[in-house]
Amino acid sequence: MEYQFNKMIRLIVIDDHAIVLDGIHWRIHPSRDKIKVVGSAKSVLEAVKLFGPEDFDIFLLDLYLPTTVPLESVRILKNRFPSKKIIIYTCESASVWVTLMKKAGVAGYLPKDIEATHFKKAILAVFNGETSFPDCSIQLPPLNHSLEMEDSYHLAPLQKIILQLLMQGLCVEQIVGHLEIDKIKINYILKKSRIQFNVKNNVALVAKILRHDTGLMFDQISSP
Repeated sequence: MEYQFNKMIRLIVIDDHAIVLDGIHWRIHPSRDKIKVVGSAKSVLEAVKLFGPEDFDIFLLDLYLPTTVPLESVRILKNRFPSKKIIIYTCESASVWVTLMKKAGVAGYLPKDIEATHFKKAILAVFNGETSFPDCSIQLPPLNHSLEMEDSYHLAPLQKIILQLLMQGLCVEQIVGHLEIDKIKINYILKKSRIQFNVKNNVALVAKILRHDTGLMFDQISSP
């Protein structure tokens, strides 16, 4: 599809590796492509401080950042800049993250090794109100949605909190630090959860939870 546009598309890059920014500059030529990097930040919190909504059109956001977990990063940006588009730009190819980011409301998900032509097409598509995702999202089989997940799996309150944190992208060590609970107990609850959901690892656990399409991953989390 050919897009018509009369203005420069302005990108803000949020990534803690300078080489990524260099790579994006190499992919695009502002005078030719009408796409320009107008700013960058090493974290979401830095971006919120540095830029206003009048400064840019689209965020290119790394999935893994040092100060925020993936869903938290998206939530902060969408709360501060509700009208702005977000494209995840990452080396992470796991299909579960594509699905999670779709549900979180981002407009695109691009691998960092994407060809320059496809990179520019994705930027243009998002700028024109479309979405751009790889064809690798989790295929969810039809389920009986009359059953809520909490009812069908009988999740304990602490178990639900731990699963919420897992869905936000926290690893076991981060969950331990967030809840100030012994690592052995966290691992025990996650093991119990994997048995309940009949999966072999935590990535599969996240995917299985997604199939039930509940609001689990979007609940607000607070330390006890």
